[in-house]
Amino acid sequence: LNWWDKCNSHTKKTENTDAHRMPHDEISTQTGVCPVVQYQQILVSVAAPHWILATAAESNLLHPQNPRRPQCIQILEGPETDCSLLHQAIQCTALGESSRYQLVLRDSAGHSDRRMASFSRYYDESTDQPACLITIERSDSVLLQHALGLTCCAQALLSAEAPFHFLAINDQFTSAFGFAREHVAGQSMALLHGHRTDTLRWFTLFQSAREGRTCAAAVLLHTRDGAERRAQLACVPVTAGANGRIEYVLVHCTPATDPLPSLPRADAGDSPQPVGEAKAAGGAGRPPPAIARIFPRRKIAA
Repeated sequence: LNWWDKCNSHTKKTENTDAHRMPHDEISTQTGVCPVVQYQQILVSVAAPHWILATAAESNLLHPQNPRRPQCIQILEGPETDCSLLHQAIQCTALGESSRYQLVLRDSAGHSDRRMASFSRYYDESTDQPACLITIERSDSVLLQHALGLTCCAQALLSAEAPFHFLAINDQFTSAFGFAREHVAGQSMALLHGHRTDTLRWFTLFQSAREGRTCAAAVLLHTRDGAERRAQLACVPVTAGANGRIEYVLVHCTPATDPLPSLPRADAGDSPQPVGEAKAAGGAGRPPPAIARIFPRRKIAA
């Protein structure tokens, strides 16, 4: 028996001893196990020092709002925050450039943690003041230095950009699928595809990882000799540092024991779409609502 067959004959659950953080809040879906996406939105001025104009809801990132003492984006900056990257992302929205980064941000209690932040231009017909809408979510990422640590399952490190090229594999991956390091060099994840592989499911897992979330599902893969492997895949986002883009995706492979259900549409997720992206994607889209319609009306001190 090879490594994969041994794992398949012993399907009991093992504790997660990997160095990375798995999501704490999870829901079961038709595609597997996905984290519950909870996000907060902040509206800031594009001009420095980036005053906070409004928040969509009560936020544990911000101190209680005081109209007489307006706050700026600096309250989110901690000792590990890449302030230059944060300010640049805000300022670029004035040119219509949306972006998404992982940043170390500080909450109102003074605790710092890695979070995913999306930056997009906010349009408001009632004022000509340029504004930036920041959507903040938690991040499930692991640092690159911990990505291929000691683990009992097959692992592969791939680039986060399509077509998702292999960068590294461990010995368990070679035992499970028959591909040595020289076989995967320069190859994309399509190397594991067969005629029955659900490529849309693959892409959905990678898209979640690129957005900073870990997602798991069962996928039918093929080995080097053409045999089918029903694998439970967990795609984990990986960054080179605490601040920056998701540059890599770590794929954990274990034998799947659950059936392979049908996959819903890839765009059916609950992650918020940055304002203006629908128009940038080629369609006219609907104009975004005015500030007063999604944010509580609040007097801004001069």
